[in-house]
Amino acid sequence: HMQRLIDLGWLDPSLPIDLTALCNTRQYRCDPSLRQFGVQLTDEGASVFAAKVNLEVQWASETAIAA
Repeated sequence: HMQRLIDLGWLDPSLPIDLTALCNTRQYRCDPSLRQFGVQLTDEGASVFAAKVNLEVQWASETAIAA
């Protein structure tokens, strides 16, 4: 979960978070040669998310944005 990455200091919530920032934590692997091109943003876990973040995404549902 993204909140855990923030709690562990692997993501800085004061900076925009994008796919590069997620991959730099080495907790996510994105390999286009394996037909992996990103991650899906959902509202799952929104009730335990405490950090205010700026996410850079290509698309997100209204519920994910609200979360």
